[in-house]
This record gives sequence, C-alpha cells and structure tokens, in this order.
Amino acid sequence: MKGKLSCRMIGGTGQFVIAAPEFMDAVIDLDPALWAATSAPRAGLSADQKFLACLDPDNSGSIRIDELIAAVRFLLDSFKSRQELNNLTETLKLAELNAATDAGRELLEFIRNDFGVKDADTFELTLDQVSARINAVSAGPLKGDGKLTAAALSEPDDLSLFNDLLAVSGKDCLSLETLDQFIAGAEDFLDWEKNTAKPELHVTHPALAYSAYSALKNKIDEYFSYCRLVAVDPVNADRFRLDPENIPPLALEDPQAVNDCLAALPLAFPDKKTELSLTAGVNPCFQSQVRDFAAEFKLTVLDPENWGKLKQDLAPYEEYCARISGDPAGKLGRAKLEGYLNGAAIKNLRRILIRDAELSATLAKLGKLEKMILLRRHLPELIDNFVNFKDLYTPGKTSLIQAGSLIMDGRHFDLTLTVKDPAEHKKYALQANLCMLYLKLAGSPEQFVVAAVTAGSVNNLYIGKKGVFLDNRGGYRDAMVIDFVNGPISFRQTLLLPFRKAGESISQRMLKLSSFDAIEKNLDKSVKTIEAQKPASFLSAGSIAVLCGGVGVAALGSGVAFAMKTLQSVSWIRIVLVFLAVIVAVMSPAVIAALLKLSRRNPALFLEAAGWAVNQRLKLKRTIARTFTYRPEYGESRDYAWFYYVLAVIAVIGGAIACGRIFNWF
Repeated sequence: MKGKLSCRMIGGTGQFVIAAPEFMDAVIDLDPALWAATSAPRAGLSADQKFLACLDPDNSGSIRIDELIAAVRFLLDSFKSRQELNNLTETLKLAELNAATDAGRELLEFIRNDFGVKDADTFELTLDQVSARINAVSAGPLKGDGKLTAAALSEPDDLSLFNDLLAVSGKDCLSLETLDQFIAGAEDFLDWEKNTAKPELHVTHPALAYSAYSALKNKIDEYFSYCRLVAVDPVNADRFRLDPENIPPLALEDPQAVNDCLAALPLAFPDKKTELSLTAGVNPCFQSQVRDFAAEFKLTVLDPENWGKLKQDLAPYEEYCARISGDPAGKLGRAKLEGYLNGAAIKNLRRILIRDAELSATLAKLGKLEKMILLRRHLPELIDNFVNFKDLYTPGKTSLIQAGSLIMDGRHFDLTLTVKDPAEHKKYALQANLCMLYLKLAGSPEQFVVAAVTAGSVNNLYIGKKGVFLDNRGGYRDAMVIDFVNGPISFRQTLLLPFRKAGESISQRMLKLSSFDAIEKNLDKSVKTIEAQKPASFLSAGSIAVLCGGVGVAALGSGVAFAMKTLQSVSWIRIVLVFLAVIVAVMSPAVIAALLKLSRRNPALFLEAAGWAVNQRLKLKRTIARTFTYRPEYGESRDYAWFYYVLAVIAVIGGAIACGRIFNWF
C-alpha cells in the first residue's frame, strides 16, 4: 500500500489521501476504522443521481464502504489496467475494456452488434449514447422487467387469456412463471376431472342439500360444543343468556345490524341432552337453511352421533365440490381451459414474455456499460470524501458533502447540508457546538437545508430572514430561515456575547424607563395618590420627598468631591495598574470560556446528525472557518477599519493626558 496512500493532517486529524485514481484499489485492504466516514446518506450527497443509484443496489438510502469497495472491484475487473481509471471522462474506448474474461468478451461482442461498431480500435462510446440507447430500448410497452401488461397485447384472444390469468392468479401483471403455473394447473385439473367421478348424494335435490349443509356445518359444530359445556355443568347455560342490565347497544332501526347480531348467536339454545331440534327453537337467522336441511336429509332431531356420520358420508362430495369451485384454473371451466390449451393465445403470450426476457438481457448489458462509465467518472471523487475530507477542507473547492451555498446578509455560507427533518437534525446537532441556520427552500419538491455560521456575527440573522440558496448544479432557490441555533462563531463574538446580552438587557430596561407612556402613567398614579391623601401634618409627603432629595444630592456631591480629592493624591501609574487588574480579573474567565467554546466546535457531529457515520473528530480552525462563511470584497473599495482604531487610541491617550492635568499625575 506504500506509495498509494499518504497520511495528512486534515481537519485536525490524520487522514489517508489516495495518490491517484489508479490507486483506488488501496482502499480494499484499508481498515474501515481508518476511513474518515463509513456511511453517508444518499440524499445528502451532491452527485449524479444515476451514479449514486449504482452504489446503492439494495436501495437502502445510504452508501456504505462495502458498496464502495464492491464498485472498486467492479472497475478493476472491467478494464485492462489500473491506469485506465485515471481517465475521468464520460467516454469509453473499446480498447480499454478487459477481454480476458468471458464476461468481458461477451460485453465487447454486444457493443459491436448493438452499436454497429466497424473499427473496434478507434471506436469511442459516450455516456449520452448509452443513455439514449437505454431510453430507446425501454420506450415500448415491454420494459424488460419480466412483467407483461395489457399494453403489449393487440390480439383479442391474447387479451382474453391475459385477463383470465390475472383473475385466477390475483396479480396485476403476467410473468413467465405465472403462465407456466397456469398451464400446469389447467392440465392437472382437466386430468383430475376426467378421471374422477362425482360422488352421489342420496337426496332429492343434491345442490340444495349441499348448500344447506355448507351453510349450517360450522353453526351445528358450534351448537354441539356448547351442549357439551352445559352437560358438564348446567350452570354454564347462563353464559348464553343476556344480562338485562348489560345488554350491548344495538341499532334496532338498522336491519343489517339486527341480522349480524342474530348470526353471532348460537343456532339454538344449548341443551344438556346434546340434541338439536330442527323444527323448533332454531335461530331465526338460519331457519330457511335448517328447513331445507331437515327436508333433504329427512331429519327432525340431530344428535352428535348422527351428525358425525353425516359429515363422514358427505366428506367425498365436499372434497369434490371444493376442488371444482376452489381450483384457480378450474374456475374458468373445462370448455375454456381446453380452448386455451389447444389455441394459439398461450404460445403468443409465451413468445412475448421471451422477447421481454431478451430485452431484459439487453438492458442489463447497457446498464453495465452505463455503470462502468459513471463509476470511472465519479467514484474517485466520492471515495476521497469517504477516506478523507480533503475536499471539504480545501478553500475554494466544493465537496460532494456540501449541498450548496447560502447567500444571505451579504455573505456566503458554504458549510451546508441537506436534511430531511430539521427538528430531528437539531436534536443531535446541538452537540456539535456550532451556530446553525435551518432553512426551507421554496418550490417543489420540499427541501430543507442547514447552514453553519462559522465567521462574522449573527446580529442580522433571525427566524424569517430570507435569502437565496445556490445548489451545486447552479440552480437558485428562495430560502427562508425557519429555525436558529446560536453558538460560538469567532473569538471576538464569543468573548463579547455575555457583555452584549447584558448591554441589551440594560438598554431594554432604559428604554422602558424612558418611555413617555410609562412616565405619564407613573405621574398620573402619583398625582392621584397625593390627591387622595389628607395632609396629616405641616410636612406633607411631597415636602418630605423634596427634602430627602436635596439631602441625597448634597451627599452625592460630597462623595464625588471626596473621591476627586483622594484621586489627586494617588499616583496615576497605580490607578492604571488597578484599572488593568480589574479588567484582567473580569475578562479572564470570559476569555477562557470563549476559547473553550471555540475548541469544542465539531463538524463531525454536524455531519452525523444528518445521517453520516464519521470515524474521527473534526476541528474548525479560524482559517477554514473563514472559508466556510465569508463576505466578498468589493474590487475597488478600501478598508477604513484602521481609521477607527487610530481614533480609539487617540481618544484613550487624550483622556489620560486630561486626567493627568486635572489630578496632577504628571
């Protein structure tokens, strides 16, 4: 493996990099624990969808390393040498294919015949040609999937057989297997019917007798079962009497509901003698069947012994009727079955299904060619995004991981992912310690994207803010922020965040205090309170307030004068040192907290929340963070930030000189 893979520091961790596409076979023996990722959601990759479908044969929705390794093996078996894998184009030369195997020779022969190749040494096959050929072959009613539909039939007899086959099989399309099963079943049924005599029933009307028997069989078995229960203990008879206080509701105005209730009741009230009277006490729901049964079999009372003998006598007839009415092929009748077996419709359907199978073989070879071209064109880049995250951490390059670029607030946000459920992603992505924007893209289909804010500030980002999302295919879609997760962005932003929140709280309090409406309400309330009070003494409440206010102002003035006098006797160096010590004492915890928060940012958890399986922890350094989120510069503009810094320094120096002159520090 030496020379094929090299280890580099990417994202703060060591990751393997493949030297060239021809060395992709190195990943076959690479330990899965050394891959940067072991699985990725198919919907979250910005790549050709046909290519991704080739890597997900089981349509699981994710792409794993075993599927990538299988794709690498497929390419190695398809081409003569590994050097052919360096050709990252959508063109295939016949001279590149491996003709040393039977499969390779068969594929070459297919290409020559299907595409009319005259000179195999110079012929080049493009992806567009293969895709166009696939579309042309599958454009007709036959799709090569082994499923025959009515659209592929034109003859009335063929269509009649087709509809009957679907009716007896219960399927919505016809396959060669279904046709063969029908033929075997029809021949077996006709042979059985020809060699099996219909049992006789010694009754006047066999059809009527058997119909009554079939309708009552289960109810009579049920009745004798209940009778045995009552015979063991007569108390069990109470189980079949309804409790007047617990009668279930019944819609008496609904005849169907009444009939259903009767049908659920026993055939007759269970008797410990285990006899069934066929003339009295029968459930009204079954009276007509009982009457026919009693008349045909000449019975007035039925006991278990007679019932068992009767079932035994009727078993052959019951089996015969079950085969006649229940056999799938037999449902069509002897005449129709013989007509189909002796006619041309079966042969026509078989011929069409065989042609569909041949079409399937053609499509399979075309699909193999398409897969070969797509894998050679796109697989090296995808493997680079699994073995390592080099493309993600390369400034100016968009990897397959990124969904596109969000343009909002005059900035680009390039660390973006496609997510199915923003709430589900947010639940797990909070551990990534990143500032994130969840966006809904306008248009159809509905799509959600999450963008990480890795530089700048969040002062102008809020839920409901609109922007534009540019996907990797160059398409633009309107985007709107639907959720926002605050997190560390930069050292300055993280350091000043507590102070900014405190300032916002104070400013809101000051705005509330300075509100004219609030002042007016307080004044009105105070006036009403004073007017309502009676003067208790010479010094009213207002006089006392004025007096206290004057005393307070005098005390404040004395305190300020004392502080000024004290400062005049203190060295300015000591004052500066004390001031700096206070700043350090206050700012040190904030600085440490800001550094800790920034160090805990982990884009790997950001990916895992979107369905990735990442092996390593990824770091987000300042340089790469500024490439994920950046503000484009104007070509001829100048940065005047230095001017404001100079003004701040001048203001500090001027203030120090003024204080020195006032307090005689110098």
